Amino acid sequence: MKKLLLLISFILNSLAFSGATLAQTYPNKPIKMIIPFSVGGSTDILARVIAQKLSENLGQQVIIENKGGANGLIGMDMLAKSPPDGYTILFCTTSTVSINPSLYAGNIPYDPDKAFIEVGLAATAPNILVVNKDLPVKNVKELIELAKKRGSLNAASGATMHLLNAKLFESKADVQLTIIPYKGTGPALIDLVGGQVDMMFDQMTTSLPFVQDGRLRALAVTSAKRFPALKDTPTMVESGLPNFVTNSWWGIIAPAGISPEVLNKLNASLNKALTDPAVLSKITSIGGQATSGTPKQFTDLAKEDRARWGQIIKANNVAPE
Repeated sequence: MKKLLLLISFILNSLAFSGATLAQTYPNKPIKMIIPFSVGGSTDILARVIAQKLSENLGQQVIIENKGGANGLIGMDMLAKSPPDGYTILFCTTSTVSINPSLYAGNIPYDPDKAFIEVGLAATAPNILVVNKDLPVKNVKELIELAKKRGSLNAASGATMHLLNAKLFESKADVQLTIIPYKGTGPALIDLVGGQVDMMFDQMTTSLPFVQDGRLRALAVTSAKRFPALKDTPTMVESGLPNFVTNSWWGIIAPAGISPEVLNKLNASLNKALTDPAVLSKITSIGGQATSGTPKQFTDLAKEDRARWGQIIKANNVAPE
């Protein structure tokens, strides 16, 4: 028995030493960060700024690899097939982590419940309800009244998040929307500014410049609190729609099975990056807010959002556009 206890003690001490050694030596080569979208979008822009600071903090270059397609599924599948050694990570979004598992249920090439682990949250941004500047409404109440008077309003949708927020609005406001699908946010915004459509639920990152220069009118934000850059714009809850709180967010995930030591080192490096003035400035410029935290806090947020969006997708029979 004494020999057995000594053996167990030796094994435990060896494991602890191995973990500590791994944390000290990691990383000893470049790290690949997958961006599951094409070059030039808000996700790509933010990821590149953060990757530069991660490189400085970790002492190894973080190399960007854009792997767009299928609403992020291709890049996520690439991560799922990568070794869990901390040398391949992915800059994720609300859609890739919390929406796609329900939207593409049964058609995902990886197991969304087991393939990944959350490293840390980077930034959050509310969605925003915007309308054409000539639409005769000044607030959400008037928009609802107009929709009921006309029987329907045209709502642009250039992304999954646009569609899901529009469906949530229909159910909570008891109105009918004619949702017009677009191949991307850019074309949707062009038609909204031009008056071809009436309204749109968009990410703050893309609509804020149009609101600030007067080409679009902001009626409400979907966050729990008002957004600093639009402090006079009420929330959806303040506008009379209880529990209408949805946010977009960005963060970093890694393959499941990564060691706790490496996970914590990546998380600490990300949190440090989020204190850098250049990173904070970029996040603010795209209408977001830096949001650091622990891996568990990010995991809890992702699960909560996945349940929320899953219910909306199921209740409204939403299919990929």
